[in-house]
Amino acid sequence: HGANEVRVVMEGGLPPLVALLSVEDTELQEHAAAVLRNLSVSTENDQMMVQEGALEPLVRLLASPEKRVQEQAAGCLRNLTVSGVNKARVAALGGIPPLVALLASPHEEVQAQAAMVLQNLSKNADNRARIVEEGALPPLISLLWSFNEDVQEHAAGTLANLSVGADGADKMVEEGAMPLLIGLLRSPNERVQEQAAVAIRNLSVEPANEVRIMEEGGIPPLLALLRYNSESFQRQGVVTLRNLSVHDDNKAKIVQEGGVPLLVGLLKSTDKLTQQHACGILRNLTVQADNGPRVIQAGGLPPLVA
Repeated sequence: HGANEVRVVMEGGLPPLVALLSVEDTELQEHAAAVLRNLSVSTENDQMMVQEGALEPLVRLLASPEKRVQEQAAGCLRNLTVSGVNKARVAALGGIPPLVALLASPHEEVQAQAAMVLQNLSKNADNRARIVEEGALPPLISLLWSFNEDVQEHAAGTLANLSVGADGADKMVEEGAMPLLIGLLRSPNERVQEQAAVAIRNLSVEPANEVRIMEEGGIPPLLALLRYNSESFQRQGVVTLRNLSVHDDNKAKIVQEGGVPLLVGLLKSTDKLTQQHACGILRNLTVQADNGPRVIQAGGLPPLVA
């Protein structure tokens, strides 16, 4: 399969395939986009496809009335936008508005591909502002309700990227994203959980959100992340909880929900960052005098002294 892809490219197959994207026949458009999507998995092919001018017709096909054409064009752009330069190029070619429109497609496959491209594009700071301006937040937040876990994962992943910085974070909270993201911390799908955890971590940087996260029931599922045998999950949980533990009401809630023994356990973590944040949270908790004995009781003194 890989050898065939190389042969297609080496034997000059790209220019005619790119040309087929612009014919009036939707079946040919679909097949050409599907072949290019397969070829675009390889980084070498990516560069050649862009040189052959594939981005512009692919962006144009996002507005096709045909679901299958939309899906293949978005799938191809998903692969091409892994590259940093193509993130800016697709935005400059006007790719963001049709991708935002596809989030409202009745077809889950199209929703998922559009969300994946937007997740890639939103890693670029300029694109983040544009994506929000184009009205992507309401449809992305709606997709958190989806029964399709791919759709949920990539909608949450895009929101996690958009929540970097006060502007995107404030708008997301205004649009009602927070309770849904907190709910997804309990998703049975770990990839969905992780994206939701990153988004909540970013939101927790804003002081106004510290109490909101607690009020929306965020502390128990964040503490549950500390129980995972996964450095990444523990790290997301502990960084967020450190941000939250500055606030007195949250200190009480972390203790009440059994956080002290979990945090003491993380003092022995092999991950230095997790250790540091667990130590930081315990320091914040012991500002309240009655929490000192609780930390000692949970066996916190030896690792803290060490």
